[in-house]
Amino acid sequence: MREVEVRKKILDFVLEEYKKEKKFPSVRKIKEFAGINTNRFYKIFPGGIKEVCETTEGKQLTEEQKKILQSFLEDIATYESLGAALGGFIKGVVGKHEKKE
Repeated sequence: MREVEVRKKILDFVLEEYKKEKKFPSVRKIKEFAGINTNRFYKIFPGGIKEVCETTEGKQLTEEQKKILQSFLEDIATYESLGAALGGFIKGVVGKHEKKE
């Protein structure tokens, strides 16, 4: 199946799952549904699950669902920021430790 077809299939699946479950499926669940591996998933959606959610946002979501999605995307941004800050902190601690030796 071509990338465009797989992308549409995934977006339709994510939208249906969200409508049923009131939450977005995991990357693992999306990959299993589409029958693709991790590399192909990120080739189709370089932005990962965040891109999938943002692309799905404009498709038939109610206002309440859009608010939930926005909250989810803000959580992702927070975790990304925390990860970057933690990574910098760890590098600083390791760097100080290495200088002492």
